[in-house]
Amino acid sequence: MLSLDTLTLDRGAHDTRDDGVCAMEAVAWLAGEPHSDTPECASPVIAAFVRSWNDALSDADRTRLLRPILPLLIGTRTTQDDDEARAWLATDWLARVCAPAWLRIAGLDEHARALEATARIVDAVTARAAQPALHRARKAGAAARDAAWAAAGAAAGAAA
Repeated sequence: MLSLDTLTLDRGAHDTRDDGVCAMEAVAWLAGEPHSDTPECASPVIAAFVRSWNDALSDADRTRLLRPILPLLIGTRTTQDDDEARAWLATDWLARVCAPAWLRIAGLDEHARALEATARIVDAVTARAAQPALHRARKAGAAARDAAWAAAGAAAGAAA
């Protein structure tokens, strides 16, 4: 029998609860819905984010980080306008917070600052305005990645 206090979350979707549960399957269970990773009670945008996060986390972190928020996801399905706002919020976070953090790790501080300086992304117009900075950052990031792979390949060749 499932208990939220002892529940362990697994990666991926499952045919039945006996096979395991991911975060969104656990939300369906908590809400008394049929087994599914797309419960009716949850915002489709939030659910998509949580499914992706669930599958990206390590086994050690998945349950620790996601289990406490599962009850909060029940009742998040509201209006289409709310989900559109949520989608733009996620896009803005990815472009102006997440990407700059990774760019800084790669030593691409100038591109990180440029993305952080773009206007908040709240709709298609502001997304188009951010595109030039995003394109330059992507191009610089790809060049850095290619250089890192080349260096790793050279080091591996020298070691062999």
